[in-house]
Amino acid sequence: MKITILATALLLSVIVGCIFSIIYTENITTDILDTLDMCVDTVVSGDWDLALDHISLTNSLWNKHKRVLSTFLMHEEIDNVSQALCRTMATVTEREYSEFMIESACLAELIEHISTLDYSNISNVF
Repeated sequence: MKITILATALLLSVIVGCIFSIIYTENITTDILDTLDMCVDTVVSGDWDLALDHISLTNSLWNKHKRVLSTFLMHEEIDNVSQALCRTMATVTEREYSEFMIESACLAELIEHISTLDYSNISNVF
């Protein structure tokens, strides 16, 4: 009887942990994508100084939550986002419009990808 209760408690804690990681990752990636969208909008309007502020905010949000996200996600995915963010920041600093649009699209795709990594689907189960 004690083993059944312990096993049930362990299973529930794993399920709660999984749900927490999905919600946390989704919330963080949404915030980061929102700041990245603000940066894209300011670059399109030509305000590079404000775009630098927005990409810096995106970077600080990422760095603030990267350590926690690395407990839920594969380290390669975290590294890919960090590198793409670094390249995107460089294009804003250098005021390279076409390069920025490419890098920001790649960064957005990587961030959207990590937000769905923990979803349950057939390929994740088997």
